[in-house]
Amino acid sequence: MSVFDRLPNPLPDVPATSGADGVACALIGENRRSLAIVIEPGQAISINPKALLWKDEAAKLIGDPNGVVLVQGPGRVGLALGFAGDIFPLPLHRGDVVQVQSGHFLFSAGAERRSQNLRGLADRLSGSAGTALDMFRAGAEGAVVWVQAASAVLERNLAAGEALDIRQDAFLAKDDSVGIEAMLASGEGFSWPCIRLTGPGRVALQIAPQAPTTVLARESEQKPSRASGIKFDFPFGARR
Repeated sequence: MSVFDRLPNPLPDVPATSGADGVACALIGENRRSLAIVIEPGQAISINPKALLWKDEAAKLIGDPNGVVLVQGPGRVGLALGFAGDIFPLPLHRGDVVQVQSGHFLFSAGAERRSQNLRGLADRLSGSAGTALDMFRAGAEGAVVWVQAASAVLERNLAAGEALDIRQDAFLAKDDSVGIEAMLASGEGFSWPCIRLTGPGRVALQIAPQAPTTVLARESEQKPSRASGIKFDFPFGARR
């Protein structure tokens, strides 16, 4: 059977979701693993160039020295990273800052982006570059950052002074108020390279991380369910 003999999964003319920033978008496909965005005349968004799947010919692409690509309307674009996990927005109020593991953001609107590396003792001993982070700061009108996880997501709201040690590649996103430190946790006869997150603030972990270049999405896979055993009160007020 040819793919053209099947019922099509159409690109949307009217998106299903519209953010407070005025950027309209829709999750596409049965497993919601790609995102379509409608950019109106005069609008512009910043996208992860590795996530660019398709675009209308009229949508204009402009390179940015901060490692993103600006897309100017009018037109539609489609974004996907090939991950098996959820796609969701992180809404930000004026002046809010959120940090996301590099390679997982799809697009942002109204946010200034910059990158940084987190290196700990284990990274220095092994010669690793550490964990790359993308930091997004909302402007005067607020912002939204859309993220694609590699798997199901664990979420927690840390109290002031409360600390959580996590596997280094499990980190996905956190509030700027949450302290982050790469370290080597040790016990009797055992040591564990990890990241320590210290509250207050919200954190998100992905339980099955993967490299952005690896594609796990298969139509036969069932959508990962949320794991239990940890308090869920994230992602930044977004509805999944």
